[in-house]
Amino acid sequence: MKLLLKIVGLVLVVVVIAIVLIPMLVSVDKMVEPVAEQVKKATGRDLMIDGDASLTVFPSLSLQLNQVRLSNMPGGSRPDMISMAQLDVHIPLLSLVSGELKVERFVIRQPDILLETDASGKANWDMVQTPAAQK
Repeated sequence: MKLLLKIVGLVLVVVVIAIVLIPMLVSVDKMVEPVAEQVKKATGRDLMIDGDASLTVFPSLSLQLNQVRLSNMPGGSRPDMISMAQLDVHIPLLSLVSGELKVERFVIRQPDILLETDASGKANWDMVQTPAAQK
């Protein structure tokens, strides 16, 4: 019984240490760059994070990005289609263990969203890339 309590205690200590250390050791910038590249590949638009980024682990994995912008279509009336003061993404820790990534909560603070069409009628929210454009 004492051995079981020691093992449980040790596991709890390791979990607490991991919760404290992971946000300090993981480079959020290295996580953000591949996301921006994937957004560019999928939409043809640039995702820019002008502010700081932070990561927390408990009670859920949470990524907070500040001053986020998504570029507008070429020839649009403004350079950015979407800008926001802050973007928060929360992912349950168990979804990481299961291998199936689920977003628990997605919060956009102070969004500024521009929806417009150009002279030919093409909408700036139509961001589907053709296979030729993706290359």
